[in-house]
Amino acid sequence: MTKQEFMDLCHREFTRRGFKKSKKMYYLKGDGLLCGLYIQKSSYGGNYCYVEYDFFIGDFPLVKNYPSIYESDYNKRFTIWTQEDGEYYWGGMYYYDRFTEKEICESFNRVFNEHVMPIIQGDYELFRREVRDCEHMLDEEKEILLHKIDLLQKK
Repeated sequence: MTKQEFMDLCHREFTRRGFKKSKKMYYLKGDGLLCGLYIQKSSYGGNYCYVEYDFFIGDFPLVKNYPSIYESDYNKRFTIWTQEDGEYYWGGMYYYDRFTEKEICESFNRVFNEHVMPIIQGDYELFRREVRDCEHMLDEEKEILLHKIDLLQKK
């Protein structure tokens, strides 16, 4: 698969779930939150990139100036079952010249069904678990975000 084929596949998979593209991100509004998806190219070159999802807590009117990745409350990478040097693991690198369209779509389906869409649809307990399990956030950041989720649920 070429990079362009991968980008086209991402566009199809994101938009069929209701996401709309604005600049470099795809957005979908939930009740009191916004989800943004984007494709991040590798800083190290090569034939891979990352697919990230961000959540922004707040009310976002239908405007063209949605927030950027730097304003997100929570972010995480999509993962795909990866084999390297005989080892298997859930990796965040999408090697578009190694994976088949079927493998990428299965990965997208898993992440959308188990993580992204339930949170957009109001599964705040799942959102809390994901925040608590997040390894790249400081405890203080987690507490602030958990408080925001509590306020969101009380709306």
